[in-house]
Amino acid sequence: RTVHTGKDNPEAVCGVLRKRYPDNEEEFKDMLLDCDGSKQFEPDRVGEKFRIPVPKTWETQLSEKGNTAEVWEDLVKSRNLPF
Repeated sequence: RTVHTGKDNPEAVCGVLRKRYPDNEEEFKDMLLDCDGSKQFEPDRVGEKFRIPVPKTWETQLSEKGNTAEVWEDLVKSRNLPF
């Protein structure tokens, strides 16, 4: 499948489609993961599922680091609050 949104970040598209890392360099290029030669095939990732990066939101930060004053201060400083 080809999608227009995959040009900048084809790994994110593969993550949404729940794809696995290709078995060889030819499949890597067929999936357009080489980004016009700027990325190389990584044999150690063969068969690994692509993952969608977890967005840095106030909910994920609190879940990950706990409900502490330090976390809230960082959120306020980085302006990652919805209000």
